[in-house]
Amino acid sequence: MKTDYPGSEPRVRTGRTEKVCAVIVSYNSGSAIFRTIDAILPQVAGLLIVDNGSGEETRRQIQYAASMHKVVVHAEPVNLGVAAALNRGVEYARSNGYEWLLTMDQDSIAGPQMVETLLACRESHYAGDQAVVSLSPAIVDSHYRGMAKNRKLRQRHEARLVVITSGHLVKLSAYDKIGTYDERMFIDSVDFEFCLRLKAAGLKTIRCYDAKLYHSLGARKSFKLLGWQITFTEHSAIRRYYITRNHVYITSKYLFRFPMWCIRKHLGMLVLIFQILLLETDKLENSRQILRGFIDGVRATIRG
Repeated sequence: MKTDYPGSEPRVRTGRTEKVCAVIVSYNSGSAIFRTIDAILPQVAGLLIVDNGSGEETRRQIQYAASMHKVVVHAEPVNLGVAAALNRGVEYARSNGYEWLLTMDQDSIAGPQMVETLLACRESHYAGDQAVVSLSPAIVDSHYRGMAKNRKLRQRHEARLVVITSGHLVKLSAYDKIGTYDERMFIDSVDFEFCLRLKAAGLKTIRCYDAKLYHSLGARKSFKLLGWQITFTEHSAIRRYYITRNHVYITSKYLFRFPMWCIRKHLGMLVLIFQILLLETDKLENSRQILRGFIDGVRATIRG
């Protein structure tokens, strides 16, 4: 299972990382998940793979990994969604006495000593702040080998309102205070909704830029419009449905608590609609799924 990805070299766990359990959510990953396992396994004390109703080939690959590396596998017969899979990880970490849970996507590669660097950042800079229960690394796009958004950093760590699921290190006590992941959302914005709940409860999320996670931000295309290089992410029509449904649900829920974030999300949705109408081939099906997602999102909001 040796790979040429960053973070695949052997490492030694420390006293800090012995308190950490990781959960990888798998869905038809095939052998590609080996790279994720190979990078994160030496960094944590426990690893659970939750397979969300994958086909036979992926199940064989995961069982092979489990037999070779004593990884625990929880296999669901059907796809219950990302939120439900993450909650299986929370249950496992709680029942085995861990202090932290690291959530990982199946195609993310942890950089060298990512977990240790996250915990060291908290210990060095936020030791007296019990509200810091959520840590996240810098995201490096594995397709482009560049830092996401290519931001200029003025400091090595900072508070963030939301972070993505992969590489998210959460203290188990946070789940006791605010609850687990919202399974009604299934996929898309599950991570954002959880982070907003953390913030609403007075808890903090810190991004440590010295810790790195190599993660694909999705298949992307680019084109030039009036001299501007425009890049956009491709998704299936059914993903458009979930993106829209959960967008309506989450922005309605947090509009008055986090208005500027919700406004930015609305602008992003307008850009998505513009992209579909002008650039994508299956405009009719994408538009139909967006409309269906909007209607279901309103219904979910009304039901609460």
